Amino acid sequence: MKSRRKTPSSDPLFDQLTILLDQLDKDPPARRRKGPGRPTKHQAHTTPVIVHLYTSQVHWLDQYADMIAAMRPDNAHLSRAEIIRGLLLGLGRFAISVSLPLPDDRAIQSERDLQHALARCLGAQPKR
Repeated sequence: MKSRRKTPSSDPLFDQLTILLDQLDKDPPARRRKGPGRPTKHQAHTTPVIVHLYTSQVHWLDQYADMIAAMRPDNAHLSRAEIIRGLLLGLGRFAISVSLPLPDDRAIQSERDLQHALARCLGAQPKR
């Protein structure tokens, strides 16, 4: 028996994502800088997270940063963290805008299963 697909609009997880995206769209409050350190770029709180990536993924992130910087003279050279956050939030924004549900016809038990499920949702052709 096939289970019913949930649309993101009725899912609390997507409601939380919508709130996060709204927070990130706001400019940080204007404050006088207290001293040295990084400037505030957004209002969302951050938590340091260690993510282990494959060496080839790190190389790809670096090449992607180089490509973005080379596209226009006024583009910045983004950090790996900025690219990862941008890709995740961009995917989230797209998922909300099209009510993108994950297919539930196959179990998701690994990173590879999730990768293939997302690819199917986005219309990517299966690898042959």
